[in-house]
Amino acid sequence: MSHYIAVAVVIGLMGVGQVLLKMGTRNKKNWLHSFFNPYTFLGFGLYMLAPIFSIHALQAIYLKHLNAWTGLGYVLVVILSQIILKEEVNRLMILGCVLIAAGVFVFSFPF
Repeated sequence: MSHYIAVAVVIGLMGVGQVLLKMGTRNKKNWLHSFFNPYTFLGFGLYMLAPIFSIHALQAIYLKHLNAWTGLGYVLVVILSQIILKEEVNRLMILGCVLIAAGVFVFSFPF
């Protein structure tokens, strides 16, 4: 079961990392100021942790399933950007999230 928890951690790290990178680029003069923002460093740090958990998950989970499940990170980014960054979520984004979730379900579970 711990391998599936590692997949969830990978999804969480990637989603939170994306939001932190976005927070690091807000209201900055140029790209150099954005790069040295603490949020940017933290976002990159989370991205560097994700492969460690991916390696653990790959010990017991097929690569094709792991890649399908990490697609849920896009859904997490939409949710976190709406909650934390107060970005607008429109119908197309919701439809995209539903399609991603449906694709993960169809791809991962045999019928």
